[in-house]
Amino acid sequence: MSVPAYTADVERASVLKVSALDRNGSPIEIEAWPDFWPSPSSTR
Repeated sequence: MSVPAYTADVERASVLKVSALDRNGSPIEIEAWPDFWPSPSSTR
C-alpha cells in the first residue's frame, strides 16, 4: 500500500515458501531466499 508523504519501517519476510499442485496433481513446493530476489533498483 502506498500513502503519500508517509513512510514506515516494516518487517519483511526472510523466506517465501509456496506450496501448490502441478498439472498432474502432484504437490510441489518452491522456496525463495532474499539473495535471489531482485533489488528495487534493478527492477527499474
